[in-house]
Amino acid sequence: MNADAFVSADAETCGRETGEPTSPKAESDSNGNGGLSGKPKNANVPRRRKTHGVPLQEIADLYNEVLGGRLPSVQVLNDTRKRAIANRWCEMLGTAAPNGKVRFGDKETGLAWFAGFFRKVAMNPFGWAKTKQDLRSASIGFSRRAISSKSLNGIRLNEPGGKGKGMNRIEETEAVQSLASVGAEQNILGGILIEPTAITRCAILTPEKFYQAQHRIIFRALLDMAAANEPIDIITLNDKLEARGEAENAGGLAYLIDLNQNTPSAKNISRYVGIVNDRFVERGLLKASAAIEKIAVSKDGGTVAEKLSKAADELAAVGKDAVKRETKTFGQTVEDLIGGLDKRLDGVRFGLPTGLMKLDGMTGGLPDGNLIVIAARPSMGKTVLAENIARFALKQGKAVHFQSYEMSAVELARRGMAAECNIPMQNLKTGNLTQSDYANMPIYVSQAKEWKFDVNCDLLNVDELCFLAKEKKLTTGLDLLVVDHLHIMPRAGRDEVAELGNISRRLKNLAAELNIPVVLVAQLNRGNTKQADKRPNMADIRGSGAIEQDANIIMPHRESYYDGNENPSIAELIIAKNRDGETGTVVCGWKGQFMKFEEEPDLAWQAPKHDEYDPYSV
Repeated sequence: MNADAFVSADAETCGRETGEPTSPKAESDSNGNGGLSGKPKNANVPRRRKTHGVPLQEIADLYNEVLGGRLPSVQVLNDTRKRAIANRWCEMLGTAAPNGKVRFGDKETGLAWFAGFFRKVAMNPFGWAKTKQDLRSASIGFSRRAISSKSLNGIRLNEPGGKGKGMNRIEETEAVQSLASVGAEQNILGGILIEPTAITRCAILTPEKFYQAQHRIIFRALLDMAAANEPIDIITLNDKLEARGEAENAGGLAYLIDLNQNTPSAKNISRYVGIVNDRFVERGLLKASAAIEKIAVSKDGGTVAEKLSKAADELAAVGKDAVKRETKTFGQTVEDLIGGLDKRLDGVRFGLPTGLMKLDGMTGGLPDGNLIVIAARPSMGKTVLAENIARFALKQGKAVHFQSYEMSAVELARRGMAAECNIPMQNLKTGNLTQSDYANMPIYVSQAKEWKFDVNCDLLNVDELCFLAKEKKLTTGLDLLVVDHLHIMPRAGRDEVAELGNISRRLKNLAAELNIPVVLVAQLNRGNTKQADKRPNMADIRGSGAIEQDANIIMPHRESYYDGNENPSIAELIIAKNRDGETGTVVCGWKGQFMKFEEEPDLAWQAPKHDEYDPYSV
């Protein structure tokens, strides 16, 4: 296609529809009457405004800029060529074009008109301007009111085929247009018409991911036809669109024929699907950036932390939209369940393993999308258990973020070294290390350097923490979030129960949104210490109402803390709540001197004396 193809149009119609001023030549009709209305020349004819020329070379440059890469470029124009094209544009616009120029009210408005017109052409490059009617329809909606004479970067366009009724008027920008691949969309639709089974390779696409409105209409119809096992070809698709009253908005039968004829095959449809999906995500990022800008400048948008959380939500929404959310049939869900059971027989856990086989045997590991609360009285080892779980995940190559509110990163590293190198914590605190202690360190150090482990010890509130976790998920990845602990987190209100419940629900929603387990360490009240049986229950959790509802709950308990006659190497992990699973108690080993739980108690192990070192202050 070249410049001649779309300038040979109906002069009278296009000239009127643009609302542009015309020259004396255009104001005379074909019968020699004085004006377009047929009235005498001197009968109430308004005074004509001065018009300005738009050089044809500038129009040609604009054509190449807007349509370059989609249609053949217009070459540099010599004087003879300028005059020939000028005559054609004169016919199209109904204006005189002295000196190789097209006349408009002002040069900027003229260029803006052509910018809009070329963008309209870009919406449907197949078969444009084959007839005068095609071009006449193209100019609908490009009125002076819709054109900014000061900027060519934005112009209000009508949706293709709208013809003024029920049209979606959206502000088109050069940035948005650059993030669309109309050709890829057309090749997907044409490929499906050529090979209907190719629609199965479009699983990640939804109609909304198509940039062109007419393509969204066509793809939605194709999906419905495939779901109903209806035959797909040009005729059946057109019948479907006509039955829905959408044929005209989709471009009509002629456009479907063009799609079919201009698509060579369905061979590369998967590649085109990837392109369309990527462009959709990029447009989503552009939209999110605009939303984030509004959030940033909003005077009533809340605190900075709340704004950060809202901004993270905007970006997270883009990530979620990047992949199609499919609704599965119950049969498909059962098949997935069988597949999971088969993996279980092969030793694969449903959830993230904790490193304690008996605990995993009862819980199935830490399930994705769930909040797991580790709750205990001080000195029971709740933080140690959380650290053990985090380190085991790291050894499996998982990405872990540890949010600590009561100890530094150095303390966490020291506790990890004690557990992994079997170095007494007291030796690491005092620096009184033996040669064997030093000999055990290199392996731990080399492993730790490879871990995907982030530690943050800032006093983040729940909004800031959610923002940080979402950022980690989007950038470096995140498989496990550990928060130590709930009752130290900053809170906005004075109502402890309500605030703790809000934090619990926010973290539960975060786990579901990121599809990862979130481990939350929590404190018990003193209720269990007043009982003969010191074992805790869920009612002992401070602010327990919402927490009981939101989370699976594990409660470490060591009877030897209360009864000196009990073996200090024995610990119990009380599974107080396990959604869709059994509750009960797992007996395991405890070595507070080395900051770790073990699979089995070492009955020969003796804890250091309390007056020398309290290993239970964890």
